[in-house]
Amino acid sequence: MLKLTAKKDYDLESIYKRYRQKAFQKHKERQKISGEILNRFGPDLVIARLVCDLGGRVKFSDSDEWIQNYRNLPAILPQTFEEEHKLTIIDASGTSICYEAFEHFRKHLKHLLVESNPQIEDKELACLLLEDYVPKLHVTGVDYLGKLDSEQKEHILKLVDDQQNEESKIDTECSETENSNKAHN
Repeated sequence: MLKLTAKKDYDLESIYKRYRQKAFQKHKERQKISGEILNRFGPDLVIARLVCDLGGRVKFSDSDEWIQNYRNLPAILPQTFEEEHKLTIIDASGTSICYEAFEHFRKHLKHLLVESNPQIEDKELACLLLEDYVPKLHVTGVDYLGKLDSEQKEHILKLVDDQQNEESKIDTECSETENSNKAHN
């Protein structure tokens, strides 16, 4: 129960702000995932179901088709966790997915679209990248560097540069290996 202690607590703006905070907290609670469900279905299926139920869509590594709810019918998702069902792309544009759900994303998620998402703030996505939940993730639709101070921006950009350098080394090594294999054949 909220205590109203000052005259400014009674104005319409304050009441609306408290209502939005309470609704947002309730929304965050609905998106928390229990360990039992996570162990039973695996993080990919749980997140896919969550995103689809919120109005988003997903792609798995073994399919080129988008999976989403259609006309109030639930999305047709695999019923059990299998290694070939790896979540690779999530389109959460226009949904109200919260930051709490991001911590369950698997490391093989490659692309996250979050345009027009009212619940995600730039700083939360920066935290997602800083905390290395998803090391090689490409985020589209939000300026995640927008609300950071210069030191935090430098750290993020250094991580991105290091990642690109590592990927180019791997590509170079792979092409050298392929060339040497062709030369031996």
